[in-house]
Amino acid sequence: MTKLLFKRHIARGWNPDIIKPIFAAAEKKIKSELASRMIPKNLPAHNNDVINNKTQQFLHLTYHPNDIPRHKIREIYKQECEETFSRELGISKLTIAYSRPSNIQSIIAKAKLFEVEGNEVSKHFTGEPN
Repeated sequence: MTKLLFKRHIARGWNPDIIKPIFAAAEKKIKSELASRMIPKNLPAHNNDVINNKTQQFLHLTYHPNDIPRHKIREIYKQECEETFSRELGISKLTIAYSRPSNIQSIIAKAKLFEVEGNEVSKHFTGEPN
């Protein structure tokens, strides 16, 4: 992907001698950050700690500054629900996810892409013929 991006910049008129050091510096930075975050491969795998979509519960809320804080929700969940959810439903993790509230921009500037009838993007993912 990096090579493709580089080639596209060249095609748009960028001087390769100018942008090559920029790409090289970015690659070096990315590699060093990845190396610092790598987990040693000789650690034992803990299969009982695996979180998947059947063991993780999401609580989706619209953010408001005056709502109950996240730590209070977690505290109530821990006191009232955690044991029952774990025992009865197998849920081992609660994730509280906030979305931003609607604003005037989200109402005025809705982004909807045009799709050619019979050639919808969803058909490419499902493998349906055009």
